[in-house]
Amino acid sequence: MRWKLRIPLILFVFGMISAIYQFFPFTQKLPWFIYIGIIGIVIWFLEKTGINEKKMHFSIVVILIVIGLFSDYITS
Repeated sequence: MRWKLRIPLILFVFGMISAIYQFFPFTQKLPWFIYIGIIGIVIWFLEKTGINEKKMHFSIVVILIVIGLFSDYITS
């Protein structure tokens, strides 16, 4: 079974950016709109390059989602 990478990559990006934001102390002093802007830029880049349209095997998609969620969970 193959899935498009759109939703899994969005979940991965949310988790990784949140983990970076929580891990580094200087980023917590930044305004919230910079956090949202970085997420928007990364998702826009994925849309423009067409990476999110690729189809991957189900297990790789699940691994991407788990890595994103796990990285956010570890840093909180």
